[in-house]
Amino acid sequence: MVAAMGDAKIPTTCAACKAAGHLQVSQEIRDGMLHWKESFGCGCGHGFETGGVGLPSKGLRAALLLQDGGAEVWLDDERGKAVAVKVMQAVLGVPEAEAGMLVKKIPARLYHGTRVEAAFIAEGLKRTGMPGIRVAEQPKA
Repeated sequence: MVAAMGDAKIPTTCAACKAAGHLQVSQEIRDGMLHWKESFGCGCGHGFETGGVGLPSKGLRAALLLQDGGAEVWLDDERGKAVAVKVMQAVLGVPEAEAGMLVKKIPARLYHGTRVEAAFIAEGLKRTGMPGIRVAEQPKA
């Protein structure tokens, strides 16, 4: 089951025939996991597809943010502070002191990234029973 999906196209040139084309980049939540994929196909027959679980490279994420839009995960309920700090440490690798500072004042922005990443993180936080989680989408460029 796909819960959320984002796409972007990056201009590129075919390595085989040098024709102009696009690298197609996508991100999705599938089976409770964050997946990414990039693919290229050319009329000359050259092409490839690759992907993985987790975050794509910085360049692919930048294209997704620009073309598909970004989003932020916010905590609006004081009762979620302690869980937010633990999750930010364990899942996002944010040091305890920094996580504590982020949730010091409510509402608190917990994460900024692609729309799909924000949906994935918010979904995970809500599953923990954390109250007051919302996603604020930002417009596409």
